[in-house]
Amino acid sequence: MFTSDQQPFPVNEDGLHKLYDPEQFAKAIADVIQVMQANRVEPLKAMVLALEQRGPYRLLSPLLTRPWVDIRDVLESNYPHFAGVIEPVKQAWHLAYHSHTAFSLPPLLLLGEPGIGKTHFTAQLAKCINIQYLMRSMATLSAGFVLSGMDARWEDARPGMIFTQLMHGDTANPLVVLDEIDKVAGDRYHDPLGPLYGLLECETARAFADEYLPVPLDASRINWIATANRIEDIPEPIVSRMRVIEVPKPDYPARVRIAYRLYAAVLKERLWGKVFSRTLPQDVAERLAEIGDTPRAMRLVLEEACGKASVRVCALTRERVFGVCLRPADLDMGRSSVSHGFGFIPHQKSIASTGGVPAMSRPHR
Repeated sequence: MFTSDQQPFPVNEDGLHKLYDPEQFAKAIADVIQVMQANRVEPLKAMVLALEQRGPYRLLSPLLTRPWVDIRDVLESNYPHFAGVIEPVKQAWHLAYHSHTAFSLPPLLLLGEPGIGKTHFTAQLAKCINIQYLMRSMATLSAGFVLSGMDARWEDARPGMIFTQLMHGDTANPLVVLDEIDKVAGDRYHDPLGPLYGLLECETARAFADEYLPVPLDASRINWIATANRIEDIPEPIVSRMRVIEVPKPDYPARVRIAYRLYAAVLKERLWGKVFSRTLPQDVAERLAEIGDTPRAMRLVLEEACGKASVRVCALTRERVFGVCLRPADLDMGRSSVSHGFGFIPHQKSIASTGGVPAMSRPHR
């Protein structure tokens, strides 16, 4: 008997979503042109022409491009401390699967200490689900017009982030991440979170209107995730509209698993990663898990350790090397990590110069 993790994926029958009514769109444009400055009319007309060519319909991102068991394995192996977040994702996947519709998450608020990987998790989730991803740092947000636009009568008026994402984006149900929502800088006259009161409610989100071009848009399909360190700094009306999930720090076994993922990521992302061994020794992973209590702290220690290892190797040979292998001593902060062995695979030139035998013997443990 087949399970939903093994069956062929059904075709999404609800593949298109109507964002706006063309007649309302045309009327809104005419009204805006009447009040905006003359030198700004032509740029507006150019934008409108491009939008009219695209039409009012946008795709709904297909969820079912890979089985849930694959998504689960990726998320659980890389983020073992995110079990509380993976559960609603699992529920959303199965609801979409059985109803033959697109992926739809309830608004989530991920609450936890800095550096535990909340933002990184959301990017990985979007990649696994194959859904369009937009991340906005809320720490730099000072006014609501960033989300909902500015009145066209102002000199520097422009559409907001939501209008731009929906109208110029490819899908009607992107994953929008509001990073560090508790660090918004605003006042009672300019509430940066004001637009969210309507956007996080399905009914009112169906008629969202940008200040720049106030045509009602159906923004009800957006998937929202916010991240924060302190729930006390978030307005209660916003919290009440979201499912709050506390993400704990990873425990020691989880940090050991994370160490391997971080090492692979560092080697891939850094230009110098190619000179290091592809495999992280187990004792190094365990030592890294002892030193760092969050993925962010672990990565900082790991990158510094790579620098120490390169210094250690260069102190013993002038030849270029590859396969540099980290050692637990390289992770120790503020102490010299020079040892008697290389801990790397010599370059072919070094081997040839010694008659096929490396200049130094393999280090003893």
